[in-house]
Formats: sequence, C-alpha cells, structure tokens
Amino acid sequence: MAVRKMHVLLVAVVGGFGALLLPTTAGATTASQTPGAGRGLFIPAPLPPSAGSVLPRVSPLTEAITAEGSSNWSGYAQSARRGTFTSVVDTWQVPTVSTSNPGFQLSSDWVGIGGFKDSTLVQAGTEADNDNGTPFYQAWTEILPAASDPLSMTINPGDSITTVVEETSPGTWLMQVTDNTTGVTQGRTVTYASSGSSAEAIHEATSLCSPCVIAPLATTTNVTFDPGTFTSVLQPTPQPLLVPAVEKEKVTRKGIRTKVDNVYELLMIGSGNTVIATPSAPNAQGNGFTVADGPIAPSPPS
Repeated sequence: MAVRKMHVLLVAVVGGFGALLLPTTAGATTASQTPGAGRGLFIPAPLPPSAGSVLPRVSPLTEAITAEGSSNWSGYAQSARRGTFTSVVDTWQVPTVSTSNPGFQLSSDWVGIGGFKDSTLVQAGTEADNDNGTPFYQAWTEILPAASDPLSMTINPGDSITTVVEETSPGTWLMQVTDNTTGVTQGRTVTYASSGSSAEAIHEATSLCSPCVIAPLATTTNVTFDPGTFTSVLQPTPQPLLVPAVEKEKVTRKGIRTKVDNVYELLMIGSGNTVIATPSAPNAQGNGFTVADGPIAPSPPS
C-alpha cells in the first residue's frame, strides 16, 4: 500500500488481534497507510454456542444457509467449484467510523472473487478507519498476495458506493469503484489467476502486515450491501448474490444432474470467542443484507 512516510511498526498479538504500538520513527501516517495494511483471506473461527440464537439460517429464496465464524470477515459468501464465478457487484453507503476509542482501529467493506477457503482473492472496496481520533476514508483495489492499491478519489462517510469485480476476458480482471454521490469512478484492470470459486460481499477487520495479525475492528455505523449480484460461467446474466449458483454437474442417462452450491453467513469472532460483527438475514429479494457491530443480527434491508 502507498504511504506518505514509511516507517517500521511494532505489532503485538493479543488474543488473536494485533495491537498497534508506536512507530519507531516519527511521521504523520494514517492507520490505513501503514506498511503491510491490507485485506486478507477468510480466516475461520469457531462459532460460540450463543451464536445459534441470532442466526437466521434460511433465506426466502434459497435452501438452508450455512453459518460460519471468521476472525476477520462478516457478511455473505457463496462457494462453488473452481472457475464458477466471473463477477460480483454490490452497493453500500460508506459507514461513519467512531473516533472515540484511542489508538488505531480499521475496517473495510468490499466485494471479491475467491479468497473463501482458497488462496486467491481479487477485490475492491472502501475503508473506514480510526487513526487515534482522526477518521480516515479511502477506496482501494487489491489482488492477493500483492499489497492493496489506494485509489485517488475522495471518499466521505455516507457516500453511496458501487463496486465491481469482473473477469472481462479469461484471466483479466476489472476492479472498479464508483462513488455515486460524487460521480467519480476509478479502477484497475489486471492479469490474475483467480480460483473463481467464491463470490462475496464483506465487512472486514483489516490486517496489518498481512497475514501477520488482524487489527482491532473499527466501530462504525451499520453497513447495508444492497443490491448485490453475481455472474457465473453458467449464469452470465446477473443473479441475486445470496441465491446459490446452480452448476451442471454431469449428464447421465436420466438427464442433467444439478448441484446447488452453498451460501455462507459469516459472523466475525473476536477474542474470548465473542461475536463482534453480525450480518442480517437476506432480504426478500435475496440480494441485500446489513452488517452490524456486536452479536445481534440487524434487520435486513427492504
């Protein structure tokens, strides 16, 4: 990630989270601009027993949804065989970050292809960070394991953001962020070997020195992802993000056998096995949900 002044950061791991300590040299550098800060792959975590009381595991338009815990992701992902997903698009309002807590807390909101139970991830989105009492907002793109690249567009809390990650030709990916409030669009096109095996919309606790540690999650207002869509090799027209992709598995004498792939509802689990971010149930259209801090699931968008 680009920085104004490079400096070395000392990081201590406390209960699975990174505690950001003082830089070894002075310099005005925001938390999001620290060397090594970036988004990471899905990190699984056990669900606490209490999570069952807040998990709506059935969507109006799908079969049962699988609940999983994660140390860094909250939101929804769906998984299929390699090479299935070709695009994901979603819209959200940039949340307002709380600056009342001392130190650094980071958060990111994004869409991506891959990274859920595999080692590739192409993604783009926004972040809302607390830099020791100063809010910081930014748009970015990222392909793992490379560092994230900030976009040179001004992002403000409350802005409506639409983000696209799309395979425009085999192995070529467009990552694009549009600020619908200001009318500014920026992005990048890269050559990247994505697994194409998952599509997701995520509220994330950003990593420091990725994948060394996870920074404390910034406290923000709720984030609503709506409407979200995906395309796949067998469904080239946009489909609701929370309705599973259907694959043609193989042709038999009795006809075409189909496989319905999984949709996963992801709760972010912090130290002490506590839930620190929870998604709502899918909305009635199967294309929207809301993520809230804490263990209580918010209401889905209408």
